[in-house]
Amino acid sequence: MEETRKGLKERRFHWISGMVYHHGEGWAELNFTPEVAPHLLALRSKFVTYKLKQAAALRSAYSWRLFECLQSWQSTGLWVVGIEEFAHAMDVPDKYRADFTDIRRRVIEPAVAELILKSGLLIEWKTRKAGRKVTGLEFRFTSEDARPREAKGMAKAKVGGGERIHGVPRSEIEAKARVGESYLAAAARIAKEKQQADTPLTPADVEGKIAMLRGALKGRDNV
Repeated sequence: MEETRKGLKERRFHWISGMVYHHGEGWAELNFTPEVAPHLLALRSKFVTYKLKQAAALRSAYSWRLFECLQSWQSTGLWVVGIEEFAHAMDVPDKYRADFTDIRRRVIEPAVAELILKSGLLIEWKTRKAGRKVTGLEFRFTSEDARPREAKGMAKAKVGGGERIHGVPRSEIEAKARVGESYLAAAARIAKEKQQADTPLTPADVEGKIAMLRGALKGRDNV
């Protein structure tokens, strides 16, 4: 509707100018009218976009929601959120909201671990507190492809004494880190190793390991 000196002017037009059905393939092509197309293209700058391949690999609903929230802040790589807002965004059940330990163990840690393994993101998170009460969360993240190589000292400075990186406690990172490995790299590796340890071996995996053992034993016998 548009106001003119002679009254309201109403515009009406169709969204679609044409359609092609691909019978038997389950999809169709749409042609949008010139009046609608500019508005549809403008949505790209107003809504979150991300690679469907990344999101499709996620199995946990919490991982999906966290991924969407982080992508909303992908231009800064930083998401600071109050604990109540976070619980609402993640649709955390009321029975978990009373104790942050439940939110951390059942929501944050599993979601962060899955995103690290499947979405190509490197994520650090920490709590914000008022006294002993957790009042908010801070997520820092970057794409694994875009991440520069970190200096170990810089990575270490970002880690709070009792916090976790990628769901791995600092004490475990320090115990298992390899020579020259940063906190972030060590945490990502440990999280991946844990995930792989929880995955049952396939028959092909078993056969491969047996073949490796046979080769090692044969080489030892030939020495």
